[in-house]
Amino acid sequence: MKRADIQDILQPLLAARLHPLTDADIGNGTPLADAVASALAFDLATGCTRIMARAQEEVDALTDDQLRDAIELVRDAIAINENRQLGTLPHGATVKGRSDPGLDMARVQPTKDPKKTRTLHAYMNPLRGIPGLHEYGDRGLPERPGAERLRHEIARQLATLPACDVAPAGVDDIKLPTRWKWRDTLELPIRGGPGTTFLHSEHITMTEKMLDIDIALQAAATRELVARVIKDRDKVDRAYGKMVAEFQGTMDKAKAEGVPFTFNGIHIHERHGTTHIDAQFSVLGNDLEPTTWIAPDYGAGLKKAVENQLGTQRKRKRILDEAGAAGGRGRVDQITLNAIRALTDDPEALLRRIARDRNVTIDAGRNGKKTDPVRLAWKNGRVESSFALTDKASWNYTRLIFKGVQLPEAVLMTLPGKPISTLVEHPFLEGDHVIRSARCSRWGALFANIGATWTIFDAETGKTIDLPAEEDAAEEKIAVDEVVGGAEAPRQGDLLDLL
Repeated sequence: MKRADIQDILQPLLAARLHPLTDADIGNGTPLADAVASALAFDLATGCTRIMARAQEEVDALTDDQLRDAIELVRDAIAINENRQLGTLPHGATVKGRSDPGLDMARVQPTKDPKKTRTLHAYMNPLRGIPGLHEYGDRGLPERPGAERLRHEIARQLATLPACDVAPAGVDDIKLPTRWKWRDTLELPIRGGPGTTFLHSEHITMTEKMLDIDIALQAAATRELVARVIKDRDKVDRAYGKMVAEFQGTMDKAKAEGVPFTFNGIHIHERHGTTHIDAQFSVLGNDLEPTTWIAPDYGAGLKKAVENQLGTQRKRKRILDEAGAAGGRGRVDQITLNAIRALTDDPEALLRRIARDRNVTIDAGRNGKKTDPVRLAWKNGRVESSFALTDKASWNYTRLIFKGVQLPEAVLMTLPGKPISTLVEHPFLEGDHVIRSARCSRWGALFANIGATWTIFDAETGKTIDLPAEEDAAEEKIAVDEVVGGAEAPRQGDLLDLL
């Protein structure tokens, strides 16, 4: 069995263990638990033999402490964005950060020759709308030539299916979004029964010059797939009823609170010859516009994932309501606004571009550097940023990161409540910003969460509205012990010297 197939088996088993341990995300809407599950699946798949026969046993053998260590390692590797080894996972896979963000993983693998080994590498990135981390590929390309012909041929062949009480989609519903450089996907709804089934298949291969025979064969394969789904409709309907019952409490809470979070159907995903039945929801996206969210069936972790998504939807709805009441749609934190105003003479145009493209990177060209990227991201209805401050220090969306820094515990406990200038000074950081919490990781980095001040803006025009939103705690809260009475706070100059 291929490693990718083994990782697909391990991913949901690991995610079910990890979701109860963390509800954080890695900054782009991807749950941290899913990202860690992907990393551990690579570690287990390359570090164990006969993993197919005892996948659940290998996952159960991991202790909660090992899982918590993996959560900390993956979270810090993605945040630090530095190509150096930070640590290893239980079966020996090494983990490095990447700047895109993502992970660079490696695992030494034995060969048939006992004197030789080989090293397997995996470059893993988050992909929008697909849980977990995924080995390197393009994050979304324009629709390929031939897509329109293929769409119409699929619709024509679906129309030849025998009449029944369920109806495949029409041509306008067939979507062929590109997920990878080497693989395309098909998405279409099948209506009927108690709910709508959304079919997702990766059996589509598109090239620059598709022959008619290629289009006919792929449309026929799609027809066969839809026919199987219709034949097994009873099984699908039972899964639908089970999910409705499981999510009813959460959906009732969302409805009572006016949160736009509804279960809208079954999502059938075929990958590597295995059929997965997931739940699909209507939600507010990062841009505060209606979209869909797919909750993979992670067993015991599924209900927790849906509850966490309800929390995210509450946050997005609150931001949408606050901004809408002031005549805007979205928020931007003061540090990011400082950076935007320093980077361009037309901040409104740049804010419109961020709202349109979701992620924008601009080379600031400061301090004589050839490349000095400032990353601007539109997520959860908020525009945030990431950029280097010094050789050691960086701003990472909601927190400061200092590489290679370890501070005494007594110093860490005095930081909450102090101004950001206690740690570092920079023109982008001007304003009344306060340290909320701080910790040092075992990988040699200081993390300081900052309470941000937000300003409402209109995503359509890019205009900011002179009505500052309330100060928020950082997105990812990190627990810090209470300040010990009598601990003497270091002077600012002394602390900056330590950094």
